[in-house]
Amino acid sequence: MRIVTLFILICLATVPIGINASTKDVPPWMKFDEYSGIPEKAEQRRLKNFIFQLRKSPGQIGLIVAYGGENTCPGEAQVRASRVRRFLLKNGIHAQRIKVVDAGYQREWRISLFIGAADSPPLTSQSLNSYDGHLDVSEVKTLHSCKGLKW
Repeated sequence: MRIVTLFILICLATVPIGINASTKDVPPWMKFDEYSGIPEKAEQRRLKNFIFQLRKSPGQIGLIVAYGGENTCPGEAQVRASRVRRFLLKNGIHAQRIKVVDAGYQREWRISLFIGAADSPPLTSQSLNSYDGHLDVSEVKTLHSCKGLKW
């Protein structure tokens, strides 16, 4: 009896088991982090965690989504996103693995970090603007002087 049981276990162990996960069940973009109004050192710690995750997942790319605030300087979202991108490049993430989206405006400036496959459908400002918190440009006050503002 033991020999028969052992034989059955050996046979079952050699049968390949296939689990087919549909790619539609896997979200193309995973939000990794999001922040606003934090000190530079705290931002760098969070970006280092993002870099660590990107290094662990060489087939993935990083997406930086930047929002300007309700009271914003001209080009603020782009400037913040560029700073994040430079930090990633300086820390060894290749430019081909970084995408940037200027997603418009929210009450406060915000950076959202996503990770996804290189062939994931793009996240656009239009698709992101369907979420709560998006402000129409008519609700935004553009500041004339941004001197002393640390980005």
